[in-house]
Amino acid sequence: MIDDTFLQEIGLTGDQITKLRERLDQVSRYRQILLQEGVNPKYVETVLRATKPGEIDLGNEDLLREKVRVEWGDFITKCQK
Repeated sequence: MIDDTFLQEIGLTGDQITKLRERLDQVSRYRQILLQEGVNPKYVETVLRATKPGEIDLGNEDLLREKVRVEWGDFITKCQK
């Protein structure tokens, strides 16, 4: 894990570090949701790269899960549907 000291050494401010950590947490949670919804693990990173961070609304997880099933259904393992 990269600690705050390292991030400060490369020139990030406290606010930037906070934003970075928040974004990393958001992506990590979205990755978990993708896997829980049955997206094939070999495609999860591809889905993450194709998804804009603003499209990830963790405030309404039920809606986000539905969106995953609709948008990424082709990547969901058939036995999971």
